[in-house]
Formats: sequence, C-alpha cells, structure tokens
Amino acid sequence: MSDAGNPGTVSGYVWKARGADLAPAVVADLKKMMLDGTSYDFDMAKKCVMVPEFALRLHAGLRHLDVLISFSCNTWTFQVGRDGRLEDFDPVAGRMKAIVETVFRMD
Repeated sequence: MSDAGNPGTVSGYVWKARGADLAPAVVADLKKMMLDGTSYDFDMAKKCVMVPEFALRLHAGLRHLDVLISFSCNTWTFQVGRDGRLEDFDPVAGRMKAIVETVFRMD
C-alpha cells in the first residue's frame, strides 16, 4: 500500500488512511474466523448494497488478499485481483468490529 500521505487503492477503492498493522494474535484470530463455516450466514439474502467502509490487506509472500468490510450490511468481500466473493458475517459481527477497532478509530 501507499503511505498515508499519498492515498492509494485497495481492490479499486480509494483509501483515506492507513491503519495500524495487525498483531500476529489478531491475524490468527481473523484467519480462524474466516475459515470457520459458523462465521457465515449462507442462508441470509440481504437487500443492501455492499459499500466497503474498511479494508484489510493480508500478505503471504508476494501475494495478498483484500478483505473489504461493510458494517452497514455485515458483509465482507474477499478479493484477490479482480476475483471477489461476498459473504455475510452476521454471526461474528462483534468479533469483526473488535478486530477493526484495533486497526482503525471507529466513531
């Protein structure tokens, strides 16, 4: 990512500020949450438009995964390049908000 003085984009969305790096324990919790099927509500059909409010970029070597987060819909999109997958995270919305609050100041 670009530095905060020179905003860049995450999966095509302009970002306003760069948050703190995630601590290893937070990354482990996020990974566990993302891989746990009970974190998702696959039966929910929401009628809201996903507009990301926050984004996390996770790195593995030279590759990265962008996680676009919307608390207005409680949805997240997992984006690799142009390919993305939108899912509902209602069952873990509180945990997700706690993780985002470690990175960004939320009002």
